Amino acid sequence: MFSFKKLVVAATLGFAAVASALTVPVHNNAVAVPVSQEVEVRGVQVAGIAKIIADLTVEVKPLCDKILALTEETVTVEVVTEIVADIRAAVAVSINDVLALKGQDKTTILAGLDVGVILDVGALAQVVAGILILVLGAVGHLLSIIVHLDATLIAVINVLCCCICEVLGGLVVAVIAVAGGLVGGLVAAVVALIGGVVGILAQLNVSVLVKILAL
Repeated sequence: MFSFKKLVVAATLGFAAVASALTVPVHNNAVAVPVSQEVEVRGVQVAGIAKIIADLTVEVKPLCDKILALTEETVTVEVVTEIVADIRAAVAVSINDVLALKGQDKTTILAGLDVGVILDVGALAQVVAGILILVLGAVGHLLSIIVHLDATLIAVINVLCCCICEVLGGLVVAVIAVAGGLVGGLVAAVVALIGGVVGILAQLNVSVLVKILAL
């Protein structure tokens, strides 16, 4: 079993530690019951994992587009640093939102974006894989345009790319910590969907994602 507390702390580089180590419990299969994307809990609208990550996707896609628009001639440490900081901040908020779901019931945690839908393992894997593919695709582009640049610039941008990947790892860890006991085979299902970006993780040797996804 992984210590999810340690992985979340490592991935978010200094976020508040969770009170106790989180591990993946034994799962039960999810079932379809009527819910909306935000479930009202004690009078407060609580977003499930799908809504949290959907909102995160909306926030980070323009940032990823900025990275994808960079070229060998326009990329600078200053530009990349600003974009990375914004992505990390957005993902960090989502990590906290996902971890706040701990202890909620399955219909809240796994509420789909469509009314009446509860995510099964395949649907949840698609949600997680979607954000990974989006952000790691941008990281891959960034790595591809710096290969012929100054070694110092390459080293700094590699570190910045690792920072993005580590906080993404924190998000994956949080999702598994909260939902891993509700759906089985989540890690394997995610890995099966992200084959196109696995090489980026291997290239950067991002410890959290490599470890949690058993790459």
